[in-house]
Order: sequence, then C-alpha cells, then structure tokens
Amino acid sequence: METFLINCLGICSVVMIAVGLIMGFLCYFVYPHLVEVSHLEKKDLEQLISISKAVSVEKFGLNELPFKRVKLPSDAIGMYYCSTRHIAIDINKMKRENLNVKALITTIIHEYAHAWQHNVYEKFDADYDQWNNKVGYDNNPYELEARRLANKYYRSVIIKYFENEEV
Repeated sequence: METFLINCLGICSVVMIAVGLIMGFLCYFVYPHLVEVSHLEKKDLEQLISISKAVSVEKFGLNELPFKRVKLPSDAIGMYYCSTRHIAIDINKMKRENLNVKALITTIIHEYAHAWQHNVYEKFDADYDQWNNKVGYDNNPYELEARRLANKYYRSVIIKYFENEEV
C-alpha cells in the first residue's frame, strides 16, 4: 500500500509539472493575444513599447527612431514617415478599438520594418506609392514584407517582456 501511495504521488508530481509547463506556454504565447491595450497599466504599456522598439532596432540594425503618439488618419494605427524618418502610433485609437497587445507590438515592428525598407530599397518612397496604386495596400509587397517581419519578431518582444517581469 505504501508503494502504491508513493507511485500515486510521483504520478501527481509529473502531472503537476506538465500542467505548469502548459500554463507557462499559455502565459508566454497565448495570454498577450487576449489582453487589450486599454487594459494595460501605464508601466506595462511603456515597457511593451520600449521592448518593441529595442527588438526592432536590434533585428533591423537601425538606430532608435523618433516615436510620436498622435492621431492618425481613420484607416491607420501606425505610420512611418519617410521625409522625417519617424514613427507615429495612435495608442488612443488602439484603446478605442479594443486592439490587443499583439496589435501594439506588431504595429511598432511593422513601422520599423518600413524604416528598414527605406534604408535598403533605393526607390522605396516612389515604389511604395506605385505598388499601392497598382495592387492596393493589402497586396503591396512592402506591406506584405513588413507584416511578415512583424509576425516573425513578435515573439522576441513577448519573451523579453516576460524576462524583464518581476516574479
């Protein structure tokens, strides 16, 4: 009977470890999808913005860009301005539209991707507008690339965020 109880405790321990690993995975990769920007505390919002910028700078080999929180056109939550080389994000719009943390992070990375494109593609400025006119915003190759890169680097931001969290 004693051996049976020891075996049961061992099995329970393994199950608890497995549950812990699953919960850890969910916290790292699923939880941020559920949290709306409007529900973030100010310090968390600032930290996510800071880490998103730092990861973007590291991944794209850029200097940190001026970052403005402004009201943007109705169809935009973020923009990269080639002429002044700065990024603008409409945080209030993200809050009003109940956008989540993933949208915040990928928007920042996406706009940094445009800054990188501006540096590496000689005719980015002119080509961007030509592609928009030819195939539309959603199918513009620069937009497709920026979205792909934003999704690729998103997890790096989440991992760094949780590494910095006080437990």
